[in-house]
Parts: sequence; C-alpha cells; structure tokens
Amino acid sequence: MKGNNHLSLLLILSLAWVCTTVNARTYAVCVGLSDYPGTVNDLVVSANDALSMQRLIQANDPSAVVVVLTNRNATLSRVKAAMQRVFLAAGPQDDIVFFFSGHGLKGSFVCYDGRLTYNSILAALGRSRARSKVVYADACYSGNLRQNTGKANSKTPKNVMFFLSSRNNEKSAERRGASNSVFTSLLLTALNGAADTNHDRVVTAVELFNYVHGQLNERSRSQHAVMWGHFDRNMPVIKLR
Repeated sequence: MKGNNHLSLLLILSLAWVCTTVNARTYAVCVGLSDYPGTVNDLVVSANDALSMQRLIQANDPSAVVVVLTNRNATLSRVKAAMQRVFLAAGPQDDIVFFFSGHGLKGSFVCYDGRLTYNSILAALGRSRARSKVVYADACYSGNLRQNTGKANSKTPKNVMFFLSSRNNEKSAERRGASNSVFTSLLLTALNGAADTNHDRVVTAVELFNYVHGQLNERSRSQHAVMWGHFDRNMPVIKLR
C-alpha cells in the first residue's frame, strides 16, 4: 500500500511539473525607435531590431504575448503603460522580456517624446510575479544602468538579468546596409541557437554572454557587452523549439 501511495505521489508531482512547463509563457515588450521627431536624431535599423526580437520570441513560444512599439508609437506613456500591463499579466511560472533599441543617455533610454529612466524599468520589473525577468538594451551608454545610483541598485529585483550593448562610456553601433544593429544582430544569432554550446536546446545566461561578448570583441574595440543583475549564471534565457 505504501508503494502504491509513493507511485501516486510521483505521478501527481510529475503531472504538476508538466502542467507548469506547458503553461509557462513569455510576456514581452519590444521597443525600437529609428524615427525620432525631426531628422537630426534618426537612426537606421532600431525599429527593425524590435520587430526582429518579436519574431524570435514568438517563433520559440507561439503562445507568447508580445507588444511592439516603434517610432512615433513608442511614446513614454505608451511604453510605461505596456510594461505595466504586460508584466503584471505574467504569473510566477512565466518569463518577461523588455527589449529596447534606440538612443540612450546616461540614466535613461530615449522614447519618442521623453526619457524612460532606469528606475521606472526597475519598478515595472519589481511589480511582476514572473520567475525570470530579462532586459535587452541596444543603446549608447546602456552599461550605465549597472552604475546607476546605489538606491536603484539596491532595488533591483531577484531573477533579473540586464544584457546591455555597451559600457557606460561607450556608444552602440549600427551598420549601414544591415538589417539590425551590431549588438542586436549578435543577440538574435545567439538566441537562435548559436550560443547553445552544449546543444541541450536551452541558451543560458552564461552561454549568451560568452557568445555575444566574444563576437563583439572580435568586431569592435570600442563597444563591449555588459551583463548585470541578480540572477543565476545558468538561468535559461530561451528554450529553442
């Protein structure tokens, strides 16, 4: 009788694990700005960076909820509202992703009509119940996020990973004629499987960093990828279909 109870318990636990895995979903907000007000500050491929990230996420998780905001639609109020709505919808078994490609200043990313501060991103992440929270940023000086005020750093939620395109004193490069910015191009390649060095169909944080950082170092001496946050180095960042 004890043996049967033991088997029943194992079956229940196995079914619970399967249900949790099946029900896990990605919730993402992807922001890209190539067209800013006027023409002086326009970029080339940042809007397409956001669309490319959307396609990658949905290809690996068809049930993913992805909101994309580009160019004039990427106003500060819309970006903040999207983060609030989408990240709060994620449950404890889900993952959230925030992707930004566009201009960056020390302390913020530049939306169509205002500055999205690092603190506002941290606040949105902190309110989410998601099991893992990933921020990808392809913007100048984005590495400054890890060197922001001590107050902001102390509020960084657990299981949060920031993967940033440049150090706090570096610019992030585009390539004329390319479909994506330099960092985003490498990030997409890595997340599509190139970083999966042990071929287990899962790209972990350390695998992602090693691939993108190494490839970026080979291509540029003036731009270095930065990974920072409170997370396990073997945290899965994407499971490949």
